[in-house]
Amino acid sequence: MKHYAYLFAIVWLYLLLTDCGKEDNLIAEYDNRTSYFLPDPGATDEESVLRRDFYEKENSFLLFTDTLRHEELAPDFNGDMKYFTEILDMTYSVGSSSISVFTYAYEYHTSFEAKRQSTSFLKSYILPHLSVQLRPFSWFIIYSITSLYNGKETSIMALSNERCIAIATGDVNQLSMDEKQTLSNQILSTVMSSMLTLKENEMESYYKISKGLYQTSFSLTEYTDEENMLELNKRGFIVPYWLIEGVWAFKGYCPTKENDLKSFIDLVFNTPESEVREMYTNYPIVLQKYDLLKSLFNDLGYID
Repeated sequence: MKHYAYLFAIVWLYLLLTDCGKEDNLIAEYDNRTSYFLPDPGATDEESVLRRDFYEKENSFLLFTDTLRHEELAPDFNGDMKYFTEILDMTYSVGSSSISVFTYAYEYHTSFEAKRQSTSFLKSYILPHLSVQLRPFSWFIIYSITSLYNGKETSIMALSNERCIAIATGDVNQLSMDEKQTLSNQILSTVMSSMLTLKENEMESYYKISKGLYQTSFSLTEYTDEENMLELNKRGFIVPYWLIEGVWAFKGYCPTKENDLKSFIDLVFNTPESEVREMYTNYPIVLQKYDLLKSLFNDLGYID
């Protein structure tokens, strides 16, 4: 009886090993989502060469349209080809459950020369200030960006989300050097706002100065713009927080952390330091946050 038990065990083990040996080897699935940000590997046109060269040298992708891919699927029952199209959504944030109240319309550059000039502007005026850790995943260069909200259209110079910075360069080749510098400051302000908002730990020392004040109210004697800003400056803020756009509440309000940070980043890039120190000479908390932010810029990889 034992003889049959041993024989059965040997046969079972043989079948098990044979069956395992027939299994296909596991093959890792290649995730090519990043390739959608690059031109076709075989493309040799000027734009494709420019985009590929930019990625190889700058380690960021370069886009001139928000269409990442437009691929054939299969004909439908009428024989018409069906396509899968993926669009770069500048309102999307990973993990966010909210829907943006803004929509955006883009006007593309239509000539290769305009795209080349805009890329040259980016490489000459923007990238030299950004170390690797501050550069976005991709750049989206277009002629103009229009923000649409509640029936109102507003032209903006730059727009950001987690995987892209969109910049409107317009007729950049016709701008003077001073005008290019002004445009680059507006773009850099958006870039730094986008990057630093994601760096909560690194920005802790900045937020600590106003900890406990964000989105809190304060009483006013006469509710005027001047009095409101005066009280905000005393508390270290330079921008009001609006509960409902265009409508004043009966109390003053301190801004959100995000709006506070953005307002100071705009101040750094768009106002000469001498004017900042003269404007806020009686508001030491404002100057404390201003000086700390400039120091954090350098610590986080901004290059003057």
